[in-house]
Amino acid sequence: HVCKMLRGPLHCRCIIILVYIFGLSYGNFIVKNVQKGSWYYHADLYTMDTMSSISSLFLNISFETDQQIRIRITSKDFSRYEVPYPDSKTYGGQNGTLTEDKLYNVDVAENPFGIKITRSGNGRVVFDTNKHNLIFSDQYLEWGTILPSTMLYGIGEDAGELPRSFDKTHTMWTSGGYYEQGEGKNLYGAHPFYLSYEPDGTATGVLFLTSNAAELSTSSSTSSMYFKSIGGIFDFSVFVGTSAVDAITLYHRRIGTSFMPPVWALGFHLCRWGYNTTAYMKDIMSDMIAADIPVDTHWNDIDYMDENEDFTVSERFAGLTEYVEYLHSLDKKYVMMIDPAIKVSQDPSYRPFSSGVEADVFIRNYTGDIIVGKVWPGLTAFPDFLWSGTEPWWQYWINSIRKSLPFDGVWIDMNEPQSFYDGSTLGCRWSSPVEKPPYYPHVRHTLQWNTLCLEAQQHGYRHYDVHNLYGWSEAHTTRRALKAIMGEFQRTFILTRSNFVGSGRCATQ
Repeated sequence: HVCKMLRGPLHCRCIIILVYIFGLSYGNFIVKNVQKGSWYYHADLYTMDTMSSISSLFLNISFETDQQIRIRITSKDFSRYEVPYPDSKTYGGQNGTLTEDKLYNVDVAENPFGIKITRSGNGRVVFDTNKHNLIFSDQYLEWGTILPSTMLYGIGEDAGELPRSFDKTHTMWTSGGYYEQGEGKNLYGAHPFYLSYEPDGTATGVLFLTSNAAELSTSSSTSSMYFKSIGGIFDFSVFVGTSAVDAITLYHRRIGTSFMPPVWALGFHLCRWGYNTTAYMKDIMSDMIAADIPVDTHWNDIDYMDENEDFTVSERFAGLTEYVEYLHSLDKKYVMMIDPAIKVSQDPSYRPFSSGVEADVFIRNYTGDIIVGKVWPGLTAFPDFLWSGTEPWWQYWINSIRKSLPFDGVWIDMNEPQSFYDGSTLGCRWSSPVEKPPYYPHVRHTLQWNTLCLEAQQHGYRHYDVHNLYGWSEAHTTRRALKAIMGEFQRTFILTRSNFVGSGRCATQ
């Protein structure tokens, strides 16, 4: 009743505090209007507590294959952000077969609502939400499940140990900056997936498909995994594997299998920052060859660029084109770095920026102006790789540099995206609940640390929702560009620092 008197973010904060301090039964839902089929279970969910900010939901359970179940919970009354991911909105999309010999049973409790998935062979529970309240608010979602074992893998990316420890929180928020070791410290990638290895050698995988800032937390006292997010919907895929390899195979069928690399990419690579000149690179390669040390590919960091500006070559690297051709004559390859951030330049001769402005490819702030950060070349703008209109522009400039520097692969870096300012050169609108959500995930520093403001606009999306997709979208855009430039049947090689679920379809990490 106290919380009812509050509105907006204060209402949500009040509820969260009460739930954690007093254990109130906030978020219990009941099931109505059930529709069942051989491959689906549909129902409406209504809260038993009038304090819920979103009181009516839609449940869609799809029995996609004999080993794969998908659970989606969305708002019944209005649309919400969903990951713009291949097949993310289809129901019953099958990557295999669905027969009467499913390896699982699904039971739905109706009052209060809960889902339990058991193995049909031995009855082991692999996913069970019945002891965990479901909370579904505008900027806070929470649910949980019992875990079938304590042998837990996945939940990246951080520098923790495997199997995963319990009583830890793993935050999904791609972050550049300096590298920090320790389980739960969010790094460059976001992979809200875990694999539970069971006592008899079977394994269950669970994907919580969200690109919002999210947490996956383990509890030893309840043998549970808790899922929290500051936006979006609940979208789970459960993979009931006969082994760990089988569960991972099912997962890859869902998100897409890894790209086929060119053979040379499996060889020996030589890379560092600080070569400084083409002559130094030649000397290093000559020494390697003279010492009979195998090397298949030579790489460049951004030091080959003129003033660290994309799609340029410094005078210090005069003769780099001839050196790359020399590598090719030895059947060796060359990989170069391209950063996403483009220098903000008033010089019209630097066309990567001016043409990007003309094509409207750059992310904008809440006022509609291009959001400006700072990266290696100085003040920079950030292309919106989620927008299809960015692809022709990106392809044009990659092709332009390849005409003078015939690289074989591309290294895309700094794509969390990273900036040396927190939010922008002008800061962020800190009074906005988007910049300071009611529930603040356990991230390194802040959500805006070394990246963009959350209110930044990406052609119909808020950066708040799609931050974790920046490296993923750049990698996919870069691969399509390389396919167009190099030929559809030419195997491409892309190394990306930031990554998300499915990045492996087009790039390696």
